Amino acid sequence: MMLFVLSAGLNIILGFLGVLNFAHGALFILGAYVTYSVTQMLGDFWLALLIAPLTVGLFGMFIELIFLRPLYKRHHVYTILLTFGLILVIYDIIKIIWGADVKTVVTPPLLTGSFSLFGEIIPLTSVFIILVGGLTAGGLWFLFQKTTFGKILTAISLDREISNALGFNVARRGTLAFGLGALLAGLAGVMGSLKLSIAAGVDAEFLIYSFAIVVIGGVGSFRGTLLASLIVGEMNVLGNVLLPELSMSLIFLLLVVFLTLYPRGMFGREIEQMHVPIVPYLSNLANVFRKLSATQLSLFSSLAAVVLLALVPLALPKYWTYLMAEVMVFALFAISFNVLFGFTGMLSFGQASIFGAGAYSISLMLIHVTGNWWLAFAVSLLVSTGVTVIIGLMSIHRSEIYFGMLTMAFAMLFYSIIYKWNSLTGGADGLSGIPSPVLKFGFTEVEILSPVANYYFILVVVALCYFILRVIMNSPFGQVLLAIRENPIRTEFQGLPVKKYKFIAFVIAGVFTGVAGALFAPLAGTIDALASHWSKSGEPIFMSLIGGISTLIGPGVGTLFYYVLHSYIVSITEYWQLVMGSILILVVMVFPMGITGYAKKFILSLKAS
Repeated sequence: MMLFVLSAGLNIILGFLGVLNFAHGALFILGAYVTYSVTQMLGDFWLALLIAPLTVGLFGMFIELIFLRPLYKRHHVYTILLTFGLILVIYDIIKIIWGADVKTVVTPPLLTGSFSLFGEIIPLTSVFIILVGGLTAGGLWFLFQKTTFGKILTAISLDREISNALGFNVARRGTLAFGLGALLAGLAGVMGSLKLSIAAGVDAEFLIYSFAIVVIGGVGSFRGTLLASLIVGEMNVLGNVLLPELSMSLIFLLLVVFLTLYPRGMFGREIEQMHVPIVPYLSNLANVFRKLSATQLSLFSSLAAVVLLALVPLALPKYWTYLMAEVMVFALFAISFNVLFGFTGMLSFGQASIFGAGAYSISLMLIHVTGNWWLAFAVSLLVSTGVTVIIGLMSIHRSEIYFGMLTMAFAMLFYSIIYKWNSLTGGADGLSGIPSPVLKFGFTEVEILSPVANYYFILVVVALCYFILRVIMNSPFGQVLLAIRENPIRTEFQGLPVKKYKFIAFVIAGVFTGVAGALFAPLAGTIDALASHWSKSGEPIFMSLIGGISTLIGPGVGTLFYYVLHSYIVSITEYWQLVMGSILILVVMVFPMGITGYAKKFILSLKAS
């Protein structure tokens, strides 16, 4: 029932506004913290039952009004990224107000104790949660079936433009709908405070379960949400009892099945969104530099970047040499991701699973099988490419928001397998003692031990990968991907197989993401399951957005900016998530073209003037 209340709020926001709200879990835990404060200050849980949901609901209305409403006419990916940034901000606001210690809510006297039913002991808190869930279900049914407000919201969810033309205040009702969804998240937080230890981050698992429930039950269907909550809840409980190592995987496998075969769920409908280009078109800079063609200009700037990177170990201390090596690895991760995001218009949350596949497979090979880096690298590339093909074949036929949700489901499925497979992957502890690369050239062996040698090795591999991607993106194939990004329907009408091109782009991005994972594990010397978590896919999104998604080199620039900024912020404040989340929100709302995009626009404006 707690999952139902939480998922019902997510369903309202997704079904009626088309916003995939990643911050919904943060609102859930915020409700639990407000409950803790009210019970501490006033000593009244029942008052908290009123105050906490209303507080979170009002906060949700503020979020929609100030941050989300200006983004509705842009590509839906920006609302997703904004809610991703809100998670970081809310977590640190919680940390500032309540501290980092785990909190618990004292059970009110009326709910203490238990009773026996058919020989089983039933806590009164469980009965209370079931009762609140049932009343919430009845209230939602009445609201959307019997009231004018609910029927208008349903009409808006089906067609915003016609609803607006009929005289409904779509914007105001959208704010109320988001507030209602946030209120339900806060109510679920009150319910959860009776069962859970309260800490920022414990909401992540509940958020993913809520996504699963909304998809399985169906967007816009509350009876589907209720039934799916029962299914997911029972699968979780029975899985923990019967198959504890597979309990998480079973739920994510069910989510993958529904998204692949029946995305509308049991009783819902598919979300239809009007396609909007991710970034505005800018003409080529070669128009400014008349003596250089576009290819020559790009090649010259790329070679200049490689030369500058080659000078890093000569000018910077060892720490920065290591940091820049890591920057190059994640720059490759971000650039390969941008083949999907910036060039093809597909937002994937499954790249972390491919990155993790490359990192884990090369680590296991180097630790248990062979010291030959070339052989280990070949196996890791084969494994990561295999994972890419599986995800691509299952996901690519889904468009827009469903593609993102399906890739996220795959990421969580692979993460749960890695996290639970202790005998192979080390589980939560991961793998350590990963040896440095030993390169064999015939009878000669070169062992890369020093940070400088490792740096130059990574520089050579990353530069080679970048130039290969550059050739691909500058080819006619790359131009087709840009056409798909701008207008996939028109590209399909031109006789081009859009899904085939998308699949090839997905595989290309996955191959180079696997290379990045294979480079990272020996560099770090350790790897854990978090490297394959869906949230890890948020890093290349952030890097790409900062650097600029309209160019191939932009994500590399964004990676350097992100790492330098992150290192500095972490060194001066413990509330780095607040700063980084605020920057992400600012970039999404004000600077969507990123550093390279606005630099390109500035140069073109000089030419025009």
